[in-house]
Amino acid sequence: TLHKLLHWMKENLLTEREELFIQADTV
Repeated sequence: TLHKLLHWMKENLLTEREELFIQADTV
């Protein structure tokens, strides 16, 4: 459903941001 898709996108964006933050910290 659309709700599931939005929820998945939200989690994906959050995980991507976290990874970016982690990479920025390690650099």
